[in-house]
Amino acid sequence: MNKRQENLLTVLLLKEEFININDIANDFECSERTIRNDCKYIDEWLSTFCSAYIKRKPKIGIKFSGDDTDKIIVNQKLRGEVKRVNSELHKQVEILNLLLCNNKKITLNDLSNKLYINKNIVREEINTLSVELSNYNLKISTKTGSGICIEGNEKDIRIMLVAFLFKYIDKYRLNMDEIEYFHIVDIIVVKNIMSIIEDKMDIRLTDVSFRQLMLFLLINIIRIRLGNSFEIVNIKKELKLEILILDIENELKSSLSIVLNHEEKLFIESLILGMNKQINSKDTKKSLYLNEELSEYTKRIINLVSEESGINFNNDILLYDQLICHLNVTMHQMQSNVYLENPLLDNIKNKFCFLFTVISNSIGIEQKGTQITEDEIGYLTLHFQTSLERKSNKRESTKKASIVCPFSFGVSMLLKVKIEKRFNNIEIVETLREEDLRRDNFNKMIDFIIAFQEYENVQKPIFITTPLFTDEDENKLKEFTNKIKEKDTSYKLMNRLMMSDYLIRELEHNDIYEAIAYLTNLLIEKHYADKEYLNSIIEREKAYPTNVGKGILFPHGDMKYIKQSVLCFARLKTPIKIRNGKYIKIILLLAYKKDDDRKVFRELFKEISKLTEDENMLDVLSNCDIKNIKNILI
Repeated sequence: MNKRQENLLTVLLLKEEFININDIANDFECSERTIRNDCKYIDEWLSTFCSAYIKRKPKIGIKFSGDDTDKIIVNQKLRGEVKRVNSELHKQVEILNLLLCNNKKITLNDLSNKLYINKNIVREEINTLSVELSNYNLKISTKTGSGICIEGNEKDIRIMLVAFLFKYIDKYRLNMDEIEYFHIVDIIVVKNIMSIIEDKMDIRLTDVSFRQLMLFLLINIIRIRLGNSFEIVNIKKELKLEILILDIENELKSSLSIVLNHEEKLFIESLILGMNKQINSKDTKKSLYLNEELSEYTKRIINLVSEESGINFNNDILLYDQLICHLNVTMHQMQSNVYLENPLLDNIKNKFCFLFTVISNSIGIEQKGTQITEDEIGYLTLHFQTSLERKSNKRESTKKASIVCPFSFGVSMLLKVKIEKRFNNIEIVETLREEDLRRDNFNKMIDFIIAFQEYENVQKPIFITTPLFTDEDENKLKEFTNKIKEKDTSYKLMNRLMMSDYLIRELEHNDIYEAIAYLTNLLIEKHYADKEYLNSIIEREKAYPTNVGKGILFPHGDMKYIKQSVLCFARLKTPIKIRNGKYIKIILLLAYKKDDDRKVFRELFKEISKLTEDENMLDVLSNCDIKNIKNILI
């Protein structure tokens, strides 16, 4: 719906009587025919969610036909539509669609007319988009006579389109058939293909992976139709999922006359293998090529994390099974250069900063020539945290619940273990996708549903939580089950490790590495650490910024350079923006001796995680006299 149509519907909702079309056309500075066409579009939009419509009377005019309830519903939907259509992301998606999803030459004038904005603003939008496209090795070219186009590798173009569309769909909670760029027949065929993939492979994709794979298939169809198939470069490379790919090819060919070349088949195969999935049987594991090399790599990672953390994960068979499946997905993503964002990364780094840091170190030791992203390390952290929580899990369940989780299966598994560990009277009987809930396909014997948002038309009580189940969520669930827990707000370990006021500073630096260097040199001067400690911190910070949420940075380096365990506290007079876009206000620089008790080390990480959720304490630390920090933390 464009701006004129939004304004037209707003006017009609406010008026009780008929409005003359000629008067509206004059007010909107357009023709009567344009208004009539707008009314048709509005009718189609209204028909998707209510029975209201635009009533027409010849020679009299038009009016909104619906009761007060209809008006309330339409007003709510319209506000959401206005917010979506006027967003920066919507404009970017519109531009990308025009430039990449049709064969016409596109000019500034075309974009201006489509977006209902002037050419200068279109130029600004293109400049903004150019910066983002550079992250995908793409660039926007504007040439006289040939219009505006996007230049770059075809695979990068498709990956970029899916990334933008996924953010768009996720942000505004749209269904595929609400995306005007996709034809309904294509959507039906792709849904059939998704069923073929899950049935033939005996797997279940997460909601996120399900939508991402659907988007890839739809974009593939559009790009192939436009004549933008991949160039053949791997003709000798054999398909691992040959029978499945043949079934997909037959479906596309018979239903849409889409023919896949060998490179397109390899790409689809790599996408399927690189999606987050739950494996239903041991036979399926074999078909996903969980080979001996991957098995040994997984065992080494588990062993390294055990050594770094001081926690023995080596005997957890379930952790190994879950980890090898996830690493298999990760490796396929890396091989096909399809990297997917982890929407929970900041929360994971915040809540489980100890394990995240340990796993980052272990991955850094193990990987040679490859680069596992922070997003994937976040998912691995969830699997290890699940194992940690599982170790002391004893329960006697009396109430049954199902979890609805659109994210990774690692998220739902961690949530399940955390809840069952902390609540003896709750049993999680299954994890659901949103798609299962829409189809009413879930266990009806449960007492309630645990989800991350409200859902309409569900005949069961819904408890709303956050994905990583914070202390606040636990308290709310205890209220839900008539139990309450007090929260400990002391930070004794942090206080103890701040040996003296010498280690507590207020800084005026505007470069984060300079601030870190200043603090580290304080430790070196007082012989808490060797001079090599500085480089080990800076190298880690450049590889993986250690922001743990709420403006806190937690830099730390190689333990072998530490002589005595200490913690340095710094408050920045002006927040510093680091390379991942986050602003830092407080620096907690850690020097921890390798031989010291690891149990104390883990407790320190728990205190820091707790601090990121303690709004009152953070407010006090940000505004108090710097000399009082130690006393405040007791």
